[in-house]
Amino acid sequence: MNDIFLQSKLGKEILPDEVTALFQNAKGWEGRQRAVFHLSRQLTKLPERYRTDEFKIDGCESQVWLTFQIIGGKIYFLADSDSRIVKGLLGILLAAVNGVPPQQFSDFELNVYLSQLGLENYLSESRNSGLKIIENEIITIFEGLRLK
Repeated sequence: MNDIFLQSKLGKEILPDEVTALFQNAKGWEGRQRAVFHLSRQLTKLPERYRTDEFKIDGCESQVWLTFQIIGGKIYFLADSDSRIVKGLLGILLAAVNGVPPQQFSDFELNVYLSQLGLENYLSESRNSGLKIIENEIITIFEGLRLK
């Protein structure tokens, strides 16, 4: 059952530095949008058993599901959305947090990473708000695991 959590390239082959370079080399919103769509295709298919209210993130305009497993002391996420752009935003986040031990996670580093991408200049207010909600959910998961 845990094998599916290890299938993603995000956080293993696709790392934050690669995502940052992808966005820095993108020309305008069209280039950034292509990068977002590329990352949306990198998400591991979320099994139906996780597409329930239990795993749904409240407060997002689109439907978003997020789950995780700890494998070998590292956290691995699976996520999905009914929106292609949000799937890409999930890919951006998972590139930074998949495979990270809870004790090594830094919400500051995640904020710096997202700021470097400059997405807030291109996303609508509701998409920026949704991205922040998802980011906060991931931070809450890491904080909860550090307390255990």
